[in-house]
Amino acid sequence: MSLKVETMPDDHKMQAFLYGPVVLAGDLGSQGLEERLIIGPNAPRMFRGNQTPRPNAPPPVPQLEIPTFRATGADPSSWIKPADKPLTFRTAGQSRDVTLAPISSIFGKRYSVYWQVS
Repeated sequence: MSLKVETMPDDHKMQAFLYGPVVLAGDLGSQGLEERLIIGPNAPRMFRGNQTPRPNAPPPVPQLEIPTFRATGADPSSWIKPADKPLTFRTAGQSRDVTLAPISSIFGKRYSVYWQVS
């Protein structure tokens, strides 16, 4: 398998990255996320950490800046390198480097699948 790029049909600078058939999502952390933003205000009580009643209105979602990337070549493996776990990669040489992992492995964090690449 190898890294490949899928571009949006109407904007070739908006790109997603795949490793074979696996869609890679960028881990953008969990700063500012609350439990109700992750699992929702109507989740069953058994999934909540405590039994205190909570209002149904979700809290405001904190702003998030999604990084943009500069490709150093047509081949994504020239600037997206394997990381320390299987199916995990890390951008290199960007203003903000991001860890990319299978979308199914990211939960309880913010993530992005499409990236602005110049």
